[in-house]
Amino acid sequence: MAPRYICQSMTIVVITLLLCTFISGAQEQEGDIAIAGRLSSAFSPGLYSHLWEPYSSMECLPRHIHLSLGNTESSVMISCSLPRTENCGPDSVTPIVILGRDSNHAFPSTPEQIKITTQYGFTSTTNRAHYESRWIHHIEVLNLELGDHKYWYRIEVLANNKTDSVNSGSSHIMPDFATGDSDGGWQASSRLLRRQKGMKNNLQANLQTDTGKKEEKAIVASTSPRTFRTPPHVAKPVQIAIVGDLGQTTNSTKTMYHMMKTTRKRNQSKNDDIVTSLILCAGDMSYANSNQELWANWFDVMEPLFSGIPLLVTAGNHEIECNADNLDIFVPYEKWFRMPNRLGEAIMEPVDPNYKKSLWDQSCSTPSAFLGRYDYGNAFYAVTHGLVRIITLSSYSQTLPGSRQEVWLNHELAQLNRTVTPWVIVMYHAPFYTTFRSHNDEIQSILMHKSMETLFLKYRVNIIVNGHDHAYMRTHPIVANLQDPENPTVDVTGKAPIHITVGAGGNREGHVKEYLNATMPEPWVAKRNKDEYGFGTLHVRNCTHAYWSWIRDGKTSKGFQDEVWFDNQYFL
Repeated sequence: MAPRYICQSMTIVVITLLLCTFISGAQEQEGDIAIAGRLSSAFSPGLYSHLWEPYSSMECLPRHIHLSLGNTESSVMISCSLPRTENCGPDSVTPIVILGRDSNHAFPSTPEQIKITTQYGFTSTTNRAHYESRWIHHIEVLNLELGDHKYWYRIEVLANNKTDSVNSGSSHIMPDFATGDSDGGWQASSRLLRRQKGMKNNLQANLQTDTGKKEEKAIVASTSPRTFRTPPHVAKPVQIAIVGDLGQTTNSTKTMYHMMKTTRKRNQSKNDDIVTSLILCAGDMSYANSNQELWANWFDVMEPLFSGIPLLVTAGNHEIECNADNLDIFVPYEKWFRMPNRLGEAIMEPVDPNYKKSLWDQSCSTPSAFLGRYDYGNAFYAVTHGLVRIITLSSYSQTLPGSRQEVWLNHELAQLNRTVTPWVIVMYHAPFYTTFRSHNDEIQSILMHKSMETLFLKYRVNIIVNGHDHAYMRTHPIVANLQDPENPTVDVTGKAPIHITVGAGGNREGHVKEYLNATMPEPWVAKRNKDEYGFGTLHVRNCTHAYWSWIRDGKTSKGFQDEVWFDNQYFL
């Protein structure tokens, strides 16, 4: 079935009609696009209620809310979007984050915050349709208290000039459709959309201006309260959820919902009171494939999860998305996300004209075999999270010795302090090794493999996370086999990296169809599966041991399972 591409401006009536798809028990095909409103009854009442009435009543209500880690250990990035209208543009309004610690959402404060506003234009190579994005706001909230502390927050949109502001005579407040419970989860509320009662003096926000004078600004719109937990202290235990190739199908949403319900519960089964504090996505997020409306839809579908747990991403081939206007690449990926510790603004050189003559006209949006010029920005970066140093690389940037990415990686690995961050995870999209008949012998993987695997071995990287293959695979500790590069050797000392492929997030292309060896796994493969969707969690308990679980989307205990303790290779 062909995907049903949904306009960002779709009316609430259409979303409500589509809801009957699940109410009647009808099954979606893997290729169908999931619509957040339609999925509400399938999972949890009220999960997507914010997409119904409020947006037709509040023009400037923030949407597509998602978190990432900030540029300091004590900051979090909160991102959202506003409509690209005159009333909601940066000349008219300013979104700010209000937060607090009280469980009743009392005693709000306006923390110190840094704001970046952006948007982009894009012409699709498939149908030549031009798209102008919404206003995308990235707000870094500073000076939070580290150590798994729970905060509630909301995003208020303030009129820059209250005399000309939108609806300046009244404030619009979202109902508490999804307030955080004691486990950081979501509760449905039956309260309907309402206007905040009170006179005008109750509708103002007192903000300090550069001149030291207080200026009252009208609140144009305000989201309902959401919750997040601050990152753990450096060198403290941590739990991380890991997924890849999510997309936006019914299966994708099942994975998202399962992650939300699983990761927001404290892990007491391993005798440790710990909650998932970070999500890694190993590329191929939205599967928009140059249809830019689908980026907005993806954030709608994933907002219940990503508005409560920070997300780190890496670029997959479905993020390449060539712009027909100027041959630029990775523009939506750069605009929608703001990853921490960026080395500089993105350098995205247009593709070579010779490439345009070959793959461009065939698969400009998502070429599996591609080597472009994409450095800095969200391409490659590193961050510390508890006991773990997370290094994110780009399979679709230059990786040869002397390239910007290779030089930076060499320096990053050489300066690691394994007494502070004893565990090192490297994440990039296209795997070096695969047991599946899928993405085999692709040029970017071959070149990256040749230049970077020696660095992973030299510096004792623990775990390498990939997507790309729509399946699950975990290897034993493995080293390169020069005689047969596609079949590595199991490291009997156990000191080599473990490679994990997590590309079974649920995207519309479905699972891989075949194994390379159908009868039995290769000797270097510890576990593999091409029939289940799901995600993994890594519980880094201390300097020497971590617990890995692959969690399938099924609701019963039957089916594929994988759970294992990892010994830290650095100390072997």
